[in-house]
Amino acid sequence: FSAADWSAIYARNTIGVTVAQSSLCYLVFMITMASLRLAGHRINHRYSEQTLIKWVPRIGAIGFGTFLIFATYMAKRNLTLAFASTLIAYAFLGVGNSFIIGMLFGIAARKSQVMPGIVIASMGLVGAMLSFIFKIIISWVAQATTLTIALMIPTLMLFAGSWLYQMGE
Repeated sequence: FSAADWSAIYARNTIGVTVAQSSLCYLVFMITMASLRLAGHRINHRYSEQTLIKWVPRIGAIGFGTFLIFATYMAKRNLTLAFASTLIAYAFLGVGNSFIIGMLFGIAARKSQVMPGIVIASMGLVGAMLSFIFKIIISWVAQATTLTIALMIPTLMLFAGSWLYQMGE
């Protein structure tokens, strides 16, 4: 969610769209993420949790990073193409974030020795704290460099989450 919080600022300041248009990035992210979460049970019947946690965040990270860099490059050349690329980037971010959290919560609740409610609450607290910390880090990096570079942090986080899960198997 850290990158989604920056979506309107990125679209407005880096791409140069209107305020109304810039809000579409967050909307695309949320619709994509929510749609895939709602379809999660059907998709999970077709693919294993391991496959989804391994590949979906990676696909989301690659798509988000690639289309965001392309959008930044196109911003001064073709506004329409840059904005379309930005929307596609945030759709990929929604894909990348759609399964991983819910599945990790479910796996932790199933494998833990303590009550599932305690595990989920603990993971939620850690997640909220990490989200707060990474929002600060993204802010600092954006201030020191560019917002495009700062938004590569969530891209790397999606890869890291997938990789760390795979290490823990």
